[in-house]
Amino acid sequence: MWLEVKAFDLFSFLTDSQDWSKKTFGPPRKDSWKGVIAHIEEELEEIRKEPYDIEEWMDVVILGLDGAYRSGITTSIHTSIS
Repeated sequence: MWLEVKAFDLFSFLTDSQDWSKKTFGPPRKDSWKGVIAHIEEELEEIRKEPYDIEEWMDVVILGLDGAYRSGITTSIHTSIS
């Protein structure tokens, strides 16, 4: 099954996501990636139970981006990777 994907502004998405993450969980700290990894592990368990659930896969993608942010990777680095 293929989903229709519409183009979107990755820079704006990442900026909005980082703003939300900072407001929700506080600014990145030296070990804040640990909480993201724990959450990804929970999502992977859900994927093992429902491997065709696109929402669970997207949760992992979004958490990965948040983990990168919390590890010091900036929006400009995300959007310049080719």
